[in-house]
Amino acid sequence: MDFDSSLIYELNAHSFEYKSSGLSGFVFIAEDVFKLTPCMAVVNDDVPMGVQYSKLVAPIIEEMKKLKNNNIGKSPTIILIIIATNSYLCIGITI
Repeated sequence: MDFDSSLIYELNAHSFEYKSSGLSGFVFIAEDVFKLTPCMAVVNDDVPMGVQYSKLVAPIIEEMKKLKNNNIGKSPTIILIIIATNSYLCIGITI
């Protein structure tokens, strides 16, 4: 992988709540993602407008592999990652 997958550790999730429905969740701020890795941001006229969450899957999987390889022979570590996109919910678990 040519991309430095460890950059995902620099992303900070922010909580939100829709006033109309009361539903809540977590997001990344487009401007923050764009500064860190422009290829994962949705950009319109050079302005970050959103995050391409599906592009976060591969780096997260690579980091999960590194954690698994670093923990061989140690106590089991369980990591649960949930990524929601417009039409998919991806859940990754490693032990």
